[in-house]
Amino acid sequence: MYQPSQCWLSTEYSGDRWLTDKYVLLLVTDEEAFEGVDDGPCKLTVSNGVQSRDSIPEPDIEAWFQLLADALFHDVRPSEWSVAEHPGKAMLWVSQADGRPCLLGEPTWTAIKRHYPGVRVDYEHERHLFRFYASDFHDAPFCYAAGIEIPTGQEGVAQAIASALNSTSNQEESEGA
Repeated sequence: MYQPSQCWLSTEYSGDRWLTDKYVLLLVTDEEAFEGVDDGPCKLTVSNGVQSRDSIPEPDIEAWFQLLADALFHDVRPSEWSVAEHPGKAMLWVSQADGRPCLLGEPTWTAIKRHYPGVRVDYEHERHLFRFYASDFHDAPFCYAAGIEIPTGQEGVAQAIASALNSTSNQEESEGA
């Protein structure tokens, strides 16, 4: 979560429970920490767990699901590159399908990777959305996150890095075949 003190917990009609801070949508249905916590505004704390909080504007979770309904996702892989000028650092990812670059907040990736070491990731370029699976794409996604637009003026550098990484990856694959 980008804003752990400004979250909202919602139960979907299917019974699934989702936590969001507007930037990340996380499935928490089977998470013990959320048992007995009512839907509505909450904050995540290290020492006291999930806490109810004063009212914050309710995010439009339905809009998230509408965005995802017809999204065309592609496999992506992380690189070692990041955009330091972005607050909190944004990590450069590369689409496996077409080599296009995309950005994800480094703290989001670090937290997801720590809790889900075998995570699989894909990305939707038009809507700048990442989707995360616990193991493989046959499982239902457990998290969605808003991607970050590449800063104006850095598009060419990001594309050059992505192209170089993509050609290196393709060369390694052909040598391994």
